[in-house]
Amino acid sequence: MTMTQKAQDIIDKALQKQSRYVRLGGCALSSFPEQLRQFTYIDELRLASNQFTELPVEFTELTTVRYLDLRNNMLTTLPAAIGRMTNLEYLYLSGNRLTRLPSAIGKLTKLRGLVLDNNNIIELPDTIGSCGELRRLDIGSNQLEALPPTIGNLRNLKTVYLNGNQLSDLPTVIGNLSSVEVLDLTGNRLTHLPPEFGQLINLQVLAVARNPLGMLPPEISQMQSLIGIAVAETELESLPESIGSLKNLKSLNLNDTPVQLLPETLGDLENLQHLSMDSTNVSSLPESASRLHHLQYLTISDTQITHLPSGMRVEDSIELGGTNIGSIPSSLEGATLRWYGVEIDARIITHPETLKASEIFEQHNLEVRRVMLERMGMERFIAEANPTVLDRDTDPGGERRLLHVDFTRNEEPMVVLSVNDPSTGRSYLLRVPPDMQTCRQAAAWIAGFDDPDDYNPIVET
Repeated sequence: MTMTQKAQDIIDKALQKQSRYVRLGGCALSSFPEQLRQFTYIDELRLASNQFTELPVEFTELTTVRYLDLRNNMLTTLPAAIGRMTNLEYLYLSGNRLTRLPSAIGKLTKLRGLVLDNNNIIELPDTIGSCGELRRLDIGSNQLEALPPTIGNLRNLKTVYLNGNQLSDLPTVIGNLSSVEVLDLTGNRLTHLPPEFGQLINLQVLAVARNPLGMLPPEISQMQSLIGIAVAETELESLPESIGSLKNLKSLNLNDTPVQLLPETLGDLENLQHLSMDSTNVSSLPESASRLHHLQYLTISDTQITHLPSGMRVEDSIELGGTNIGSIPSSLEGATLRWYGVEIDARIITHPETLKASEIFEQHNLEVRRVMLERMGMERFIAEANPTVLDRDTDPGGERRLLHVDFTRNEEPMVVLSVNDPSTGRSYLLRVPPDMQTCRQAAAWIAGFDDPDDYNPIVET
């Protein structure tokens, strides 16, 4: 295939200048340009976002290359001869179609960064353990089911991304990776973490969200460098008492887990800044939470928590959407209160029964008005709002009414259909688009019909 003019111009210019880098990203190349073989002295070769499906053996003659970028091509294999490129320090292969790496990868003993995310890799060769200089290993979004035991030889690793794979277990040698600072295991099949995890004494960020993980090992107390733990969307039911030993922890994310009780040692996390437990089974915070003097953000939306510990302080904001908090301690008066992200007054949360329709009419902020409507309840609001009846008719449940509430300032009106359930006799208010003119039109829209003439139910329920 003829090389694109863009690529030809770049190569000609690089040859003329004897440049130590060649950048051919996005040049629509599908085959290896023969002229690249002349660059026997370059340090950097960028070939990302082309259309390569394979690399010829001749490619590996470029043995001086230290930085090789082949991201976002269509490579299905790498030539075994890649082991000849012994000066490689950074190898980027994200977004290809690789299923395996050649065992010769172990000959790249100077490699410091290996980035393989978004491929279809099902296993790593045992020889990966020979890449002892690796600092970064990114193999996220692949199909890995296991890690080779030689992974434990990579004692210089600092950043490891294994997210989005099929890992159900970790080898005990994971504890050998004592230099690791960031470990992302999100979105695997892990049910437990081995006790050897506690040997990761330099780990700062641990992400194990979206795993069927049932518990954190008590040995987590040894991981004194931890500043962030993300266990959201796991099967975690409790936290180990030993978690209170993590004096440097700043962020703890428990969202969407079945956690019910938090240990009293939670209050020992003296540097905790962000505590998130949305959609958990937690019904109360331990009184020790009042000792979290550096807490900046607290999110407890969609929990059964009804009160917050007296003396608790939060510097920035508290997310309370979907809760039934009855009062806010005076110690929290300076914190911003939010209901699903909307900043609101405490009374809207703690005493919604005191809200009046007139207050909602006077509220200029549409998001705050929406929350006020939710908290007041549609039935009570409509009862106080004196709506206009646009239309009446009957169905098997009895009378139907199409009600119209007009807001000022040229804002969209509210239109609701009032219906009765024929089996229970209960009344319901169903909000419909503001252009509805008849009860039948509104009922048809609710049923998914744009044209009310197409709506002919045998029995309406």
